[in-house]
Amino acid sequence: MSRLSKTASTAIAALVVSGAAAVAPFVGPSAAGGAPPASSASPPASFSAAGRGPDGAGSAPAEEASALPATGADPPPGGRRVVLFLGGGPELRPRGGTTASFACLAADALERRCAVSLRVPPAAKLAALRPDVVVLAMTPQDDASSLGAVLDALPPALRDVRTVVLAPVQVTRSAAVTAHLAGIRALAAGRGTDLVDPVALHWVTPATRSVYLTADGVRPTAAGAAYLGERLALALTSLGA
Repeated sequence: MSRLSKTASTAIAALVVSGAAAVAPFVGPSAAGGAPPASSASPPASFSAAGRGPDGAGSAPAEEASALPATGADPPPGGRRVVLFLGGGPELRPRGGTTASFACLAADALERRCAVSLRVPPAAKLAALRPDVVVLAMTPQDDASSLGAVLDALPPALRDVRTVVLAPVQVTRSAAVTAHLAGIRALAAGRGTDLVDPVALHWVTPATRSVYLTADGVRPTAAGAAYLGERLALALTSLGA
């Protein structure tokens, strides 16, 4: 049993109905024909390069910034499942550390362990982590080619793991970002990958922007992290994750 509030839990059915176009399991060629072959190409910069920290400085290396288990670490205690978040956006690395991010708060609400990484961890780390859900956190700069490169780079250990694409948390979108997301949505559909779109689901509105997002419109406030964590937990639950 997850730690979602009773009110939030009863809202899952409404989320599935009202968000059907925004949160839906896409079934495409890869669902029937298997995952595409691994690519040796490096993922685009927004996924593979070090992101920018809250102060504009380069963030810590992937393992340092993500609290991934050490090589040879014991499996998750009690069989507790793990959500692995991949992405370089600052919203995944707030000043309070990754455990204070809305991503890890969502994992906590689902009674899962949380790991955040800039890139796919090496095989030894994956063996220790054994995630059962992978969330690809997109940025406004990402497009279909970004997503395709990451999906192609997923190792065999993650090929059968549920993968969810998380579109950027924003109030509104520019025409360019909207075009990027259209390509992302189409690619996700073709790969049988789930997509969660916070804008289509109205997670943050003009009226609540100052409550949930900081002045830059990217990083959640403390209240925003808690709220978005619950929203994401609901979305993942609605997808059966």
